[in-house]
Amino acid sequence: FFMKHKKVLSIFLTILLVISTISINISYAETTPSIEMALDKTSASVGDIITATIKINNISNFAGYHLNIKYDPAVLQPVDPITGEAFTDRTMPVNSNLLTNENYGPANVVANNIKSGILNFGSMYSYLKDYKASGIDEDTGIIGEIGFKVLKEQNTSIKFEDTKTMPDGISGTNLFDWDSEMIAGYTVIQPNPIVVVPGPLPEDAYVAMELDKTEVE
Repeated sequence: FFMKHKKVLSIFLTILLVISTISINISYAETTPSIEMALDKTSASVGDIITATIKINNISNFAGYHLNIKYDPAVLQPVDPITGEAFTDRTMPVNSNLLTNENYGPANVVANNIKSGILNFGSMYSYLKDYKASGIDEDTGIIGEIGFKVLKEQNTSIKFEDTKTMPDGISGTNLFDWDSEMIAGYTVIQPNPIVVVPGPLPEDAYVAMELDKTEVE
């Protein structure tokens, strides 16, 4: 009986240790400062729109950003994910819930190069003293959303990418705090590659064999 009880106790302690380890890992993942680009799907067909959501997580005193995103313009076209309207060289991402408080003077800068497959944009509060004085930082949320319409049946990717115009960037990202200082020590989470698969045939599609004549000698 004692040996059986000891064995059960050992198993119970092992389970507790595993649960404890999992909890620590989850807690660490949730609190690690990061910027992430998440795709709503990584498998699509020509004509589909993939929505990329750019998020920041636990960036203390966050007050601004500058990002450079690279994609293949032969395969993907950036569009508004809701309306489908194509981006221009001056289009910002949509549906942000950060840096939008008019009391702090949000200001946007855009320098996209759609033909080259580059989205380069940023936003920052202008009235940083007022923002800091509030004592409430916008440390977690969505910077914006970008739709990417699939143009071609070819596997591809979207990613944050370094550029010469951002010499101090971290994988194509610069984040700033409410003292106008560049933030360091955060993780950049890139999206997974995109697999483009053949779409379904249209309902009126068919295969036919035609003969040049129906009577022969």
